Amino acid sequence: MKWFIIVSVILLLDVFCLAGDGLVVTDVKIKDQSAEIFLNQHLVIRDIRIEHKQGRVKFQMPVYQSWDGTIYPQVKVNSLDTYDQILGAVQSGRCSNETGNLDFVVGCPKLLKHRWRLANVEVIFNRALSVVLGVVKNKDKKSSCLFQVRYPGRHVKENNQKIYFAQVVVSDPVLCEKIEKAVLMKFERMWKEMGNKTK
Repeated sequence: MKWFIIVSVILLLDVFCLAGDGLVVTDVKIKDQSAEIFLNQHLVIRDIRIEHKQGRVKFQMPVYQSWDGTIYPQVKVNSLDTYDQILGAVQSGRCSNETGNLDFVVGCPKLLKHRWRLANVEVIFNRALSVVLGVVKNKDKKSSCLFQVRYPGRHVKENNQKIYFAQVVVSDPVLCEKIEKAVLMKFERMWKEMGNKTK
């Protein structure tokens, strides 16, 4: 009975921490039915679709649609507090004056059977929002690294050229480098365990 109470208290504390470790919207830009938000200043989410249904405002984070029509979420909100903050910013165009650190945890890579996209890796920010990053083959022949991290995005035409528009951006270069190194480290370890080369 005593152990049951201790375990229950630990679980409750963990849930409480999950609810409190959120993100704040520090900037928001709205154009037509699309929004771009800045979370804790350095995590930028673009292409957020704003929907008006039955007098209520909703939002949809970026998704990837495969050739067969399957929808894969690229960004997921895991905290109710963060969801409410994003919804409030999208509705009013106002954001918070608060600032906070941007922490992250890298999940286990999910290997793919694809000729150039080798894995999906979930990165969780402040235990409140998760982003699916891809590990792809590096097309830069001058680079010594075989792999690189790809952020969610879509191809757009600009000046008759096809360019990649990132829907998720980490604007702090130091933090961005830390995230990419951590993702590649986990991927390469698993890739090597499968008998593949990393160099």
